[in-house]
Amino acid sequence: MVRSLALALVGFALLAAPVSAQQGGQLDGIYYGLNTNLVTGRVNQAYLTFLPDGRVASDDPAEGLAGPLDFERDLCRYGRCGTYQLRGSELRIRWRGGDEEVYDRGAAGELRRRGKTQSYRPVALLDGMQLEGEFALVDPETGRAVVGIRFEPGGGFLENNLMGYTSWEMLARPGERRVALPLGYGRYTIRRNTLELRYDNGPVARFVILIPPGEPQTPAARTIVINQTRLPRVR
Repeated sequence: MVRSLALALVGFALLAAPVSAQQGGQLDGIYYGLNTNLVTGRVNQAYLTFLPDGRVASDDPAEGLAGPLDFERDLCRYGRCGTYQLRGSELRIRWRGGDEEVYDRGAAGELRRRGKTQSYRPVALLDGMQLEGEFALVDPETGRAVVGIRFEPGGGFLENNLMGYTSWEMLARPGERRVALPLGYGRYTIRRNTLELRYDNGPVARFVILIPPGEPQTPAARTIVINQTRLPRVR
């Protein structure tokens, strides 16, 4: 589900002071999880983004990690924010408002919440990769792609409705005007989980891009995630 539908706005409370490196271990980067709603049975994507200074957010950065992050603007607009402490294999997250969650960290870096089925795994830092093929979300009734992108040899791309479906226009920063194109083509780069699309006849658009844990971390990946939209390979 896209970010604008899946996440609710949260109020801004005072943030506790970040944890210093001397107080415990550090985490850095995006963690990806799948959580099951016990009432509906629906499986939802979930994210945690950790900063080395001890801050954490229950979201992924909309434009990836290539540029400087404004914690409040880029990570706290739609998700919860807080601080964390990592001591040995125990991770404690204290969210704004006082809620606390405790996780156990496994040997491969995975995080499992104590007493719950909730878990997260670190995603690979994609930097300089060129993808291959076409990825799309297909309507099972019509067989047509609702949204998709094709990565061509040499760094070209052709996309359909990506900007609209991933809420790129709605995620504009204050004072920034964005107009979503229904389709487009141009050149792309991937740097630090940031997919940058330079349209031949339009703007430069940036998205967070992930390959889910467990998928081949290669140009021939079977699935990618762009701004929380999970796109399987179709060819």
